[in-house]
Amino acid sequence: MKLSHREGYIPKKSCNGCGSGWNAKLVPDTIYGMSIKDVCCIHDDRFECLEKSIEHLKMSNREFLNNLVRKIDNDTKWWRNNSFVKSLMKRRAKTYHDSVVTFGSSAYWDGKPND
Repeated sequence: MKLSHREGYIPKKSCNGCGSGWNAKLVPDTIYGMSIKDVCCIHDDRFECLEKSIEHLKMSNREFLNNLVRKIDNDTKWWRNNSFVKSLMKRRAKTYHDSVVTFGSSAYWDGKPND
């Protein structure tokens, strides 16, 4: 399973996973025991690039949700590999996405060069 990311993306060992700043330790890097740290790191990478536009912010957040769903769909852990648990996981993924959309814009705009 391949997750979507920018061309040339190289995972960083220093990625903090899910959450940003003060809440990084509070936001779990898992959904029902499945690690989503790689998805969060790809999203962080999108936020850290120099591109600065509402379109890029929205695309980054859509990619985040799409990667979460892709990861859930491809998960084969025996107890999570059924439609009921996968629907619960997708609901949790949507909550992660909605939280990023609602509270994550400041993390996106922070550190961007001023024009």
